[in-house]
Amino acid sequence: MYNEFIEFCKLTYPEFKEVFEKESPSPNLFSFQTVTMPQETFEKIKEFVQVAYHLRNNASYQKDILGQAPVHPNLSVLMSFDFHIVNGNPKLIEINTNASHFLTSKLMEDFVCKTENRKSAFPNAIEKLKDSFLNEWKLFSNQMLKTISIVDEDPTMQRAYFEFLLYKKMFEQMGLSVSIDDAKELAWNSKELINSKKERVDFVYNRSTDFYFEESISQALQTAYESNASCISPQPQEYQLLADKKRLLDFGTAGFLEKYLSTDEIKLFRSIVLEIVEVKKEDKEKLWSDRKKYFFKPKNSYGGKGAYKGESITHKTFDQVLEAGDYIAQEFAPPSTTPITDQVSHKVDAKYDLRFFVYNGEIQHAAVRTYIGQTTNFRTLGGGFAALFIE
Repeated sequence: MYNEFIEFCKLTYPEFKEVFEKESPSPNLFSFQTVTMPQETFEKIKEFVQVAYHLRNNASYQKDILGQAPVHPNLSVLMSFDFHIVNGNPKLIEINTNASHFLTSKLMEDFVCKTENRKSAFPNAIEKLKDSFLNEWKLFSNQMLKTISIVDEDPTMQRAYFEFLLYKKMFEQMGLSVSIDDAKELAWNSKELINSKKERVDFVYNRSTDFYFEESISQALQTAYESNASCISPQPQEYQLLADKKRLLDFGTAGFLEKYLSTDEIKLFRSIVLEIVEVKKEDKEKLWSDRKKYFFKPKNSYGGKGAYKGESITHKTFDQVLEAGDYIAQEFAPPSTTPITDQVSHKVDAKYDLRFFVYNGEIQHAAVRTYIGQTTNFRTLGGGFAALFIE
């Protein structure tokens, strides 16, 4: 099925043909399975996302979180809200900026729709994605957008590099000059951000996981951001308002949401946001006693890095988590399972989570991530993205 998928992409999306002919995405990205979600569950997720942005847009909330009114007018492209479904109810795992694999999972979904003669729940996803980039630029400037830089740390070494090439082709189809740049190779010339092609950068599509531009490799990005010299999306302000895991701690703090949301909105939040506590040394005994109900993860983690299921954490690792001083313990919400076909054509049950790609409160696309193991990993043979259908 993988080879048929590659041929489908080349025929259906001629703008991406060259990428698919020269590069091969990992087969472990695509399970080609399907998961069906009840319309009622999807509506609840959609409502939650809208309420989250109602909170994000609240002036008092912004001032309390940022310490001032927002400096930048921009939102962020490619935010994601990740969920597990527990007994039919969505449970928020985390909110992310610079979420990966929108394009790759959408192409896979289109292939599954064609193969199974089904209709996508998000038929205009790629056009809406393009519109979100254009809207970000419109919020930033009334000049013509000319150059865009796709930025990450050592981009050619990233597992998502194949998708960077797809984005490059998409942006070129939009009439833009495009570069894929290592964050540390960007330059600041006292007034402009300069890319590897020695061009001024109008727009940075930011895939770096240095979310606050605190590391030395992000110095040029930080200067451009603070100087408002380039439109940067996703950007630190948006990470701070929604995606920093400290916000999950805030959401669970008594009296916090009451300052910004209505009673019904708070009720919705409480039903979807899992219990989260900060990992503190003084709570060592209680946290160890209750460890099986928690999932331990760093406050600024991504992609499951440094995360541990409490049920299987060892004493040694638990002590390391305490010493790190930057962990939270999130109530464990067991993932649902779905059958996938493994490398020897056996059906096995894989765990899955749901990723909803969002811009300005609107869900543009969704994908199912299937895996075997502790967290999503894209290393499971037969695992990877599955198509989500809503009925």
